[in-house]
Parts: sequence; C-alpha cells; structure tokens
Amino acid sequence: MRYVTPLIVAAALLTPAPALAQRTVVRESRQQLGVPYVWGGASRAGFDCSGLVQYVFKREKIQLPRTADRQAAWGSPIDLKHARAGDLLFFHTSGKGREVTHVGVYLGNGQMVHAPKPGSHVKVTSVAPGSWMAQRLVAARHVERHSYHLPRPSVLAPAATGLPEIVAAAHADHGYTIGHF
Repeated sequence: MRYVTPLIVAAALLTPAPALAQRTVVRESRQQLGVPYVWGGASRAGFDCSGLVQYVFKREKIQLPRTADRQAAWGSPIDLKHARAGDLLFFHTSGKGREVTHVGVYLGNGQMVHAPKPGSHVKVTSVAPGSWMAQRLVAARHVERHSYHLPRPSVLAPAATGLPEIVAAAHADHGYTIGHF
C-alpha cells in the first residue's frame, strides 16, 4: 500500500495549471469549431461533448477518461466565479436528477466551447447567469497534467455560492491511504 501525506494531496489539488497549458486547451477547443457532432466521436471527423474534451486535453498530454461523468472526477473542484479559460464545466442536460451528462471547455467571459447534440456542431455557447446552460451547471473543475483523479463522482452537493460542485472521496481500492510516513 502506498502512503500519501495530506500535504502532498493538498498540493496536488491546489497547484495552479500553467497558463501555457490552458491557452493550448482553449486554442485547440476553438480550432474544432464547426466540426460536426457525432455520438461517440473523438476525432476531427466528429465529436460528442466528452470526445471533444478528451481530444483537446490529449493535445496537452493530459489523458482524460472518455465520458463526461468520468471526466468530472478529474482535477480540482472550483466555483464558476473562479473558473479560468481552459477549465471544464459539467452539466445535467436531460431528465431529472443531477448526474453529469454534458461537458464543455470554459473560454472565460461567460462562454464555453462544446459539442452540444446530434445535428449540431462544435460551437461557442453562453454559460452566463440565467442562460439555459447555467441553469443546468452541476460542477466546474480545473484539470492539469498532475491533477489528482478521484473515483467516479458519487455525490453532487451545492457549493456555498449556490453553484454545485462534485463531492467525492478517494476509495481504498485505488491504493492510496492518507497518512504520515
């Protein structure tokens, strides 16, 4: 069993991403504008929402899982008011409940790039307060090369600001125990 001190875990969760990596993610996201939506797509031939995110982060050598709900377990939870260009926004866009069903790359200024739905294409959409997407926001996360991966998100809870964030605990089956050397 491997041991990780609380200080190391805190540093991994709070270390800011290099500005260059965030610019690369934003640039790569914008370069995909107009690419058609293809369910399960993860290439320039066509993207779904999580395929787009996986593709642009891979260009920055960050390997994310394939689906939006799994991607929501990576990085550090943040409040939308602290989101920076290149951060990920997660949404619940269908039915009842709060599970993650959609993801986009935040551009700043209340906008994101995403692959919205069949029959559409990768585009920029507003996430400004009151917008359709903002009403469905369930989490925002900051991802970088050395981000800590949490197991599949198990609980969604409202943040102090009223915007939800993912609350998850690391499970022992991942081989990490919080402790001292």
